[in-house]
Amino acid sequence: MTDAPYPVNGGAELHVSDDCQSDTVIVIGGPPPCDCVALAAQIVPSSIKFTDPGEIGGMHLEFDVAWTMTCASGAGDCQGSITLVAPKKGKVYSSVFKKPGATITCGGDCNATTKGTKHFVLIGNRGLGGDRRGKNVAGIGIAVKRTCQGKPLGGGGFVLIFTKSTALVDKKKSKLS
Repeated sequence: MTDAPYPVNGGAELHVSDDCQSDTVIVIGGPPPCDCVALAAQIVPSSIKFTDPGEIGGMHLEFDVAWTMTCASGAGDCQGSITLVAPKKGKVYSSVFKKPGATITCGGDCNATTKGTKHFVLIGNRGLGGDRRGKNVAGIGIAVKRTCQGKPLGGGGFVLIFTKSTALVDKKKSKLS
C-alpha cells in the first residue's frame, strides 16, 4: 500500500517491504517527454499580394502562413518547425525567399494547441514577371517540410495557380494548405 496518492504525470519513489522492517526503494520514472502530435500550415488567402515588382525586375509575392501545433501531455517543451522551399527552377524562371531559411520555429506548452503566423516574401526573376501579365507560367509549387520534436513529418506543399486573365493568384484553384 502507499501512504500518498501517486502524483499525476510525476515521478515517485515506491518503498517496498516484505517484513515491514526494512524498505527497498524503487524509483518510478517521471512523465513521458512532451510530444508534438500535429503540425499544420496554410497560406492565409487574404494575405497574398504582389508588391514592388520593379525591385529586381521580377515577381515579388508576399503572403502569411498560419500554423497550428498540437502537443500531448508530458514534460519539457513542445517544439516544431515548418520550412518553405522556394519553387524549383523552371525553364524560364527561378525564385528565392527574400530572407534565407524560410522557417517557422514553433514552441508551445505540453497538452495544448499553439497557433501563430509568419510573413514570407518570394522573389522570382524576370521569367515570372514583375506584374505577371502575359507570362506563360501557369503556377508554382512551394514545398513544405515539417518536423515535430525534431522528427520529420510527411511532406506536403502549397501550389499557387495564376489566372490567365489577370495573372494574379487564383485562390480557389490554388492549394493553400
